[in-house]
Amino acid sequence: MIADNFWKIIFILIVLTGLVFWFKNHREKSNFKGTASQLADLVTFDEESRPRNAAEAQERFYSAIALIHDSAESGIDTEELFAAAFEYNDISNDGAEGSMVRNGLMEARGTAEKLGVLADDGIWTLRDGKAPTITAGPFKGEAAEITLHVPASIAPDAELFIGNFVLVPASVAAVARDLEVTEDVLHSSSKLFNAEIISREQNKAIKDAYYLQKERMKY
Repeated sequence: MIADNFWKIIFILIVLTGLVFWFKNHREKSNFKGTASQLADLVTFDEESRPRNAAEAQERFYSAIALIHDSAESGIDTEELFAAAFEYNDISNDGAEGSMVRNGLMEARGTAEKLGVLADDGIWTLRDGKAPTITAGPFKGEAAEITLHVPASIAPDAELFIGNFVLVPASVAAVARDLEVTEDVLHSSSKLFNAEIISREQNKAIKDAYYLQKERMKY
C-alpha cells in the first residue's frame, strides 16, 4: 500500500512539474511573440503603416528604445527579438533596412543609458513616447531629443524613418540641424539608398553636394 501511494505521489509530482514547465515555456513564448509584434509595429516603414508625421515617428522611436530595454532586462535576447520583428514586417534581418533600424535603436539605447534616462521617470517617459530629461553628464537637465543622420532638407524621404534617427541632447540637436554635408552624412545616405528609403535622385544630390563642398574648400 505504501509503495503504491509512493509511486502515485511521484507520478503526480512529475505531471505537476511538467505542467509548470509547459506553462512557463508557453508564457515566455507568448511574451516574446507579443513583444516582437509590438516592436514590428513601431519600426514598420511600409506604405500602409509608416508614421504619418514627424511627431508620430519620434513617438515610435522613443517607445522602441524603452521596449528593447525592457525586453533585455526581462531576459529576452535582443538579436532574436529584432529578427522576429523583422520577420513580421517581411524585412531581411541582414538587409540594409533591418541593419539601420537595429543598429540605430541599439545605439540609442546605449546613449540613453549614458544620459541616465533609462531609470526612474525617464523610462516611463520613453514608454509614453516622449522626450525624457537627461539626468547624468554635462547635459543634465536638458531633454534627450532626436536629430537625423541625413537631414530632411536633403533627404525628405528619410525624415520619418527611425533608422535615420539619432538620440542626442537638445542643444546638440539644435546645432546638428544646420551641419554641412559631412562624410558621415554621405555614408548614411548610401545606407538609406541601399535600404530603398531614399530615391536614387536624392542620393545623387547628396553626393553632388558633398563633392561640390570639398571642391569649394580647396579655394
